[in-house]
Amino acid sequence: MNVVIRKTTALDGNLGERHGHNVIAADFGYVADSTLTVAPGGTYPAANLACTSCHDPHGRYRRDASGAISTSGLPIWNSGSYNNSANPIAGTSAVGAYRILAGIGYQPKSLSGSFAFANTVPAAVVASSYNRYENVAQTGIAYGQDSSEWCANCHGSMLQGTYTSGMAGLRHPAGNGADLTADVVANYNAWVRSGVMTNVTPAAAFSTLAPFEIGTADYAVLKAAAVTSTGLTNQNMPAASTSNNVSCLSCHRAHASGFESALASST
Repeated sequence: MNVVIRKTTALDGNLGERHGHNVIAADFGYVADSTLTVAPGGTYPAANLACTSCHDPHGRYRRDASGAISTSGLPIWNSGSYNNSANPIAGTSAVGAYRILAGIGYQPKSLSGSFAFANTVPAAVVASSYNRYENVAQTGIAYGQDSSEWCANCHGSMLQGTYTSGMAGLRHPAGNGADLTADVVANYNAWVRSGVMTNVTPAAAFSTLAPFEIGTADYAVLKAAAVTSTGLTNQNMPAASTSNNVSCLSCHRAHASGFESALASST
């Protein structure tokens, strides 16, 4: 069947399950992927994929003032997901992990076998006004580091830190070590839309449709960057540089999209 986006059926010829993660929710008619029985690049069973496969329903993962992530200890007193979230206080309080994502050691009780997460939650924050249209202004989101590593909890072989052209699978380089090259930086900062490379204001080059990781876990830096713009360019985010890196989220939307394989549109 065709995919349904915001209650509108998209007649694109692709099965709905081809558009991204297929969580199982019988009440809504959501069933397991009939083709990909395990996570691409991994072994996580599609028959057990649910929202709680990635998000800890109890929100136990927390970040303290040192940046350490744990499931116990100091009480969580604020969300850690937003640019206006209160900071953790050393020795007193912690904040929640980004988007209540699960971290090291997590595995739903309903899933048997050895699928516990090996990688920590990503360092990231988003503008508190994120739930909005982006056809008039960019939404501030700052990915710091570890996004691809977190995705590799289920898609392990997709993370190829030693990627070379011609390798088996031709997987794109992604991860903390996948720094942008000088040529890619120049292209990114000049990009306006597909086929148009006329931007001359690098500080306004960042696009939430094609984000990169800043390459830091410093939340002061991330919060300063995750500010919503007032126009179609985002001059709050830093221009791309060779200290930034490609992540899975540079090309794929975390849950799904209107395009095959959860790919993003850049036009």
